[in-house]
Amino acid sequence: RHCFRVLRRLCLSHPGLPSLLEQDGAAPAGVFTPMEVTLRALGAGGLNELDSTRTYFLLISFTLGQAAYQTRGPVEGLEPSERIRAERIAGRGYTATERLDLPSTWDFEASFEFGLALILAGIEAMAS
Repeated sequence: RHCFRVLRRLCLSHPGLPSLLEQDGAAPAGVFTPMEVTLRALGAGGLNELDSTRTYFLLISFTLGQAAYQTRGPVEGLEPSERIRAERIAGRGYTATERLDLPSTWDFEASFEFGLALILAGIEAMAS
């Protein structure tokens, strides 16, 4: 949990960080420390190596995706805002989306913590 909270904070403070990490040879060897810590913890929790690796990449993808979304903001035309629902969704069979009652401002911190807790609960259930 701690590694991914720290990574998210770093990405929010330095929005170019994910792109930098994707460049071949740009990241120092220490970039693998969170992976090592996570793989060890997941292995100790009962997951095999393959599932531990899959879980690590799930957590990384979730964390980077959440940070990117928060940094960049909503994708115009894809957010189920009241305007989009009225113009593009209403009457087309997306009843659950039409009924959404979203807050006026999105709590990114709460959303991240909810997603992280959901993923970790799934990991615990899978390992037991």
